[in-house]
Amino acid sequence: MNSVHTPVEPDRRHWHLDKTLNVSHLLTTLVVAGSLFAYANNMDKRVAILEEKMQVQATENLRSQTEVKELAADVKHELRLLRTELLRLMATNPTTAP
Repeated sequence: MNSVHTPVEPDRRHWHLDKTLNVSHLLTTLVVAGSLFAYANNMDKRVAILEEKMQVQATENLRSQTEVKELAADVKHELRLLRTELLRLMATNPTTAP
């Protein structure tokens, strides 16, 4: 079956572009573009908040690390004092071996 094209009937097998502008397509494109912009703006705010929280956490970690070092130094000092006191007590009170 051969297809015969007459000048009255347009050929529907080929591509064609319609030069009219559909309002619904235009509005849909604007809504999608606006949504993408809002999403990117919201993401930027969220990243800024996370960066701020990271800085606060880093500061808190440094403070906590400093407190732990000070506590460790205090414990070492107290242990040295206890050892000195025990050695002094052992030297002043010699006990007899059983």
